[in-house]
Amino acid sequence: MKLYSVDRSPFGSRVRAAIEHKGLSVETLGAPEGGLKSPAYLAINPMGKLPTLVLDDGRTIPESEVILNYLEDIAPSPSLYPGDAVDQAMARLIPRVIDLYLLTALFELFAHLNPAGRDETAVDAIFAKFGAALDHIEHYVADEGFAVGGTFSAADCALVPALFWVATANRLFGREAPGKRPKLAAYWDMATKHPLFGPLAADMKTDLATVLPG
Repeated sequence: MKLYSVDRSPFGSRVRAAIEHKGLSVETLGAPEGGLKSPAYLAINPMGKLPTLVLDDGRTIPESEVILNYLEDIAPSPSLYPGDAVDQAMARLIPRVIDLYLLTALFELFAHLNPAGRDETAVDAIFAKFGAALDHIEHYVADEGFAVGGTFSAADCALVPALFWVATANRLFGREAPGKRPKLAAYWDMATKHPLFGPLAADMKTDLATVLPG
């Protein structure tokens, strides 16, 4: 299998974490030659987004959560959804909150990266959305260790890349880290030292620096 993805992508990094957890052999191709909207890539993924998983027979699977479900189906152990039914639900809930509430706000910030044209009122409103999403996640994340049930799950695959981008947004816009969320603060500290997630976050930082220096 092959994966079109870039390290800085929170969605691509989510898939990469799942692949590494499962010990699968998947070649990462990077961004498609010609760009996401090139005819060649649109023939593979008509939505023109990353990541896309290319199977050995040439068929393709887009969308990170769908890819994770596929990987779980073909390689159920070690599982991305371990534990009882409630733990499995939480392992699906946290990525959903991240996608619907946190990352949507993040993408709104891209329009305000240039300080010269920044609308601070709009940025304040976006960070308020950020804060609300983080509060939701703080409510559901485990008190210590991994995000759900004391063991690695799909929630961790989504949460670590998302928190990397939260830290990046705080830095770029001069905001403070979410210290009032002690569970997320402890989780991020754990993740940066974890043998899988620490290098993952480092790779995201290195790749981001190629397009957003400083």
